[in-house]
Amino acid sequence: MTLWDNRNYLLPQYSRAVEYQLDEIQKTATLVWQYRNTPDSYSPAMGNMQRLANGNSMTGWGLRSSPTLIEVKPDNSKAFQLSFASPLITYRAFRFAWQGYPDTNPTLVAQTNGVTTTLAYSWNGATEIAAYRVYADATLVPSQLIATQPKTAFEEHTLLFNAQQYCVARIMPIDKDGRETRYSNIISLNPNVCKGSRTYLPVVAH
Repeated sequence: MTLWDNRNYLLPQYSRAVEYQLDEIQKTATLVWQYRNTPDSYSPAMGNMQRLANGNSMTGWGLRSSPTLIEVKPDNSKAFQLSFASPLITYRAFRFAWQGYPDTNPTLVAQTNGVTTTLAYSWNGATEIAAYRVYADATLVPSQLIATQPKTAFEEHTLLFNAQQYCVARIMPIDKDGRETRYSNIISLNPNVCKGSRTYLPVVAH
């Protein structure tokens, strides 16, 4: 049986994750594993412990504790650690595999210094994205592929030295299987070159 032990009203003051072996015949509980942080962390409330499928253990340290989360290997060496900035806390912490495909569109903005234009884009919550295709055109429908950016961070950037030749731009995230997902918003780069209708979206500063 695994437990989270806040150890309230005990000295020395520290919290820990523990595992006991139960003998229902002899009615005994034997401590077979524990994890104490180094240096000790103490949480008077909240917190939890989760045994993962790979044998690691995830601990959420609860109220007024730093770090906030720690994952340790069977030998108690740290595999992962995360801290929230004060005053943020977590009541429980769990680790599960999941995939995120948001029902909102990716976000694209542009910033220019008069010489170059930087496109900045992201898709908040999307976990399966491998790259972004950047489209721009002199028409109101950006269909010309001008760049492909591998996803390496939450927000990616594309630098344009010739942005003034394009009317609008948008991006398309590509997932890990090479499939298109959903287009971002369309932003205006240079309304003076737009072919067709003169209706356009304003440039969004980032």
